[in-house]
Amino acid sequence: MIKLFFADFLVVLLILSPAFADASPIDFSSPTPVDGSILRSSRVEINSTLQAFGLQELTLEWGGTNYTIYDDSLVLAMDFDNMSAWADFSTYANNATIHSASWTDRGRYGGAMWLDGVDDYLSETDVVNTTGSWTYCAWARNDNGSITASKLLFANRPSPNIFMFYIANSSNGTRLRVGLWNLKGDSVTTIMGGEVLPVGEYFHVCFGYDSTDGNFSIYVNGKPDASQKWLDMADSMTNTLYIGYGYGGTDRYWQGAIDEIRIFSRSLTGEEIRMIYQTNLRRINATDWGFYANLTDLPDGEYSFRLWARDASGNISQSLLRHFSVEATNPQVSIGPVSFKTLSGRPVLAIMVNSTDLSLNYTLIQAANSTGEILNSTEVTENGSFLAELEVPYESQYILTATAYDLAGNTNQSTRVYNMDTLATGDYFLNVLSRKPTLTIGGFALTLGIALLIAVLLVFALWKHNKKGRKKKKEAVLQLRYTNN
Repeated sequence: MIKLFFADFLVVLLILSPAFADASPIDFSSPTPVDGSILRSSRVEINSTLQAFGLQELTLEWGGTNYTIYDDSLVLAMDFDNMSAWADFSTYANNATIHSASWTDRGRYGGAMWLDGVDDYLSETDVVNTTGSWTYCAWARNDNGSITASKLLFANRPSPNIFMFYIANSSNGTRLRVGLWNLKGDSVTTIMGGEVLPVGEYFHVCFGYDSTDGNFSIYVNGKPDASQKWLDMADSMTNTLYIGYGYGGTDRYWQGAIDEIRIFSRSLTGEEIRMIYQTNLRRINATDWGFYANLTDLPDGEYSFRLWARDASGNISQSLLRHFSVEATNPQVSIGPVSFKTLSGRPVLAIMVNSTDLSLNYTLIQAANSTGEILNSTEVTENGSFLAELEVPYESQYILTATAYDLAGNTNQSTRVYNMDTLATGDYFLNVLSRKPTLTIGGFALTLGIALLIAVLLVFALWKHNKKGRKKKKEAVLQLRYTNN
């Protein structure tokens, strides 16, 4: 009673609280799965719109874990969707200076910035003034198929060093590479990524530095690509940031598109980077926002998700918690031992079947003759091993199939062919109705419990009989000895 009263009190408190009273709900739209869905795919899409004047925080609760998509640690966020105005939609509004760059509608999400590889780039003077951990992320497309010099994605010039994220041509193809160079161009420290990057296609990159342990990491398409410990990294990130250029001659300019730039003033974990790779946040206007997630490689199981948002006035809104299941794997089904018997004078096939799945609907067992004619069938909803008995006419050959169906629509089938002369008869059977083991003796079906009781009684009777025999034998021996004396 106390728990229920307290829970009701919290609900009333949340409803009456100003922080929730003015908050707009967060809605989901197609192709977001409805609550209770069962999906056949290992991929799920979440599409949402929300209203927030001065968005301060957006969190995705995924499977009970919170992933921060937007907060004050995001110091630069550019989506390039508006062809006439490129703005930073982070809480800091760190708008960059455009140097001849143009707009393209061929972005990873919506529009993107396109650089011609000659003199196009962006510069930003405020975003990199940090002396701690950081993470740089972006979608990029390299349109130059014959790279002869390193192409700069991000660059920073903290005297006397030059810090650059770039791609370089290697013996194994174009690979992402990051280096810390001094002004003379001599490489001080370099990390070479292992992932071969495509030409003319978008790839996602993240560069992260953790000042607590000095570890520098590269991620490509949400997966770790390279890492190395660098000392005194923090002092090197305190100057103008260049996007698409930053050092060297004209052959250093990026040729291609750059989209969805995100720079954080903290080191993101590998799980957070993968979530950034699989999601996208866009600002539609001053109050409307759109969120999209494309979560892939989901193993079979149950999932839940919810969105939380907080605006500049402290209003908090949230979506309802939705649940769904992934059933991308077909059911497992197999036919085991098969026996032939007569039941009240009728021929019956006793078929052992094993059928398993997380959301098994039913298993269809069919018996056909050699021409494919269905003789009999039955549906069983049991998940696991079970016995199916089918009454069939006498045939020289039986084709048995067990087809399993789950609630997601996945199916699987097992087929076995038996000749009449190879089927065992009079064997051990399971009674389908009682699920109790039975033994057929002389045409009478006995449960194993009764059969065991009879066996125990027989053993006891034999033991008593033998005991009496031994006693009489002993008396006879004694009498014989007495006579001899």
